[in-house]
Amino acid sequence: MVTLDPGFKNSGSCESGITFLDGEKGILKYRGYDIDDLANGADFLEVAYLLIFGELPTAAQLDKFQSDINEEAIVDEDIKVILKSFPKTAHPMGILASLTSALTAFNPSSVDVDSEEEMYGAIVTILAKFPVLVAWAQRKVKGLPLNYSDSSLSYVDNVAQMMFRKPNVEYTRAQL
Repeated sequence: MVTLDPGFKNSGSCESGITFLDGEKGILKYRGYDIDDLANGADFLEVAYLLIFGELPTAAQLDKFQSDINEEAIVDEDIKVILKSFPKTAHPMGILASLTSALTAFNPSSVDVDSEEEMYGAIVTILAKFPVLVAWAQRKVKGLPLNYSDSSLSYVDNVAQMMFRKPNVEYTRAQL
């Protein structure tokens, strides 16, 4: 059942330490930063870091974050076995949900949520592997070969190349 609530008249609101929204004044802030400033002055990983850790990263923190993500961007080849079991007519979101769940089988250890180190590792792992799974799910449906990440590219450019690179052409942003 779906409920339409025009004007937010019957919905509960909450306070958030992450998001501030005043629609009437056109204000949207994340962790105190205006969305326009973030959209025009920060890249995806900087904003992700801000949302997750509460502050924009220093240059050193961002370099480490990117490096750690690049280090974890390999997905176990046996995930492809699971992927191949889906028909080409399967919806990419259904495939993605299944592959995301399957990641647990390849790394069954639990994460101590009270450990900053373990939580950081879990965050890095999902940020590294999820783009690969997204691209593979999309490419499976389209019948295209599966691409891996390219650590020389930015996070967003890497996602784009994994999803849209043509197998017979060197990838450039112009392909989009």
